[in-house]
Amino acid sequence: MREEPFDRQIRETLIEEAQKVSLSRQRQEKIMAEISAVKQEKGRGNIMRFQSGKKIIIAAAAMCVFAAFGVMAAGKIVGMRTSVQNDKPNYTEFSQVAGAEGILGFKPDAVETYSNGLAFQKGFLADVQGYDDAGNVVQVKPELSLEYKKGGSRVTMSAMKPFEDNQNNRERAVRTEEYKGFTIYYYEDRYLFVSADYEPDENMKKEEAAGRLFISYGLPDHEDGTPADPQETIMYSVTWDNGGAEYLLLSSGDVPITGDSLIGMAKETIDAGLNR
Repeated sequence: MREEPFDRQIRETLIEEAQKVSLSRQRQEKIMAEISAVKQEKGRGNIMRFQSGKKIIIAAAAMCVFAAFGVMAAGKIVGMRTSVQNDKPNYTEFSQVAGAEGILGFKPDAVETYSNGLAFQKGFLADVQGYDDAGNVVQVKPELSLEYKKGGSRVTMSAMKPFEDNQNNRERAVRTEEYKGFTIYYYEDRYLFVSADYEPDENMKKEEAAGRLFISYGLPDHEDGTPADPQETIMYSVTWDNGGAEYLLLSSGDVPITGDSLIGMAKETIDAGLNR
């Protein structure tokens, strides 16, 4: 399965979005059932599109759940799922992060405080499960996620080894930059989060087909059962590879870190690895 930076963006963004939504386990299961029903009834073999396929997401206050569905041959990875408890981080002190090496299989490059003032807040270590079209887990990869904040700005850094059949397609990067032997890819992507049965209009479909919009199905309904209002956001990210691991820095929200500043954070992360 081809996993784009956007797939990981969704996983990391859910950690932040989970703080805004309160769902019981029953409501989570109901949403996933509704998504599955829509998928079958409307022939949406791939219900949610993020360049590498269609994805499905739900978010809960204490738990983030991510599921992905794509079109692949039997036995291949067609989906990914991971979860974290946002109120129960694995790391509350930056000095603890180095201990992730034994689980990740590589020493993660990380910065405690960036030159733009964003400082480490907490970190998570969770398994990302890759499963086939029969629902069998065929690969499991650990992923490290670190959260940085300064005022209203937030950036998430993640690092993991890719799945064995991963094929990154970085043609959509709006900017690339070479730095000390590493290629940094910069993205700006427009996402629309909607309910499971949301019907995009023709203009949205054209925008999606052109790769200018990514529609994410699975936003929880209101408590009274009425569909959730669509929520649009722009995600800014940079990615790069180092020693067989893939790194991602992601920012969104009211005060995002973008452009040169986000690329600068990538360079500082690379330097942290080169200088240790």
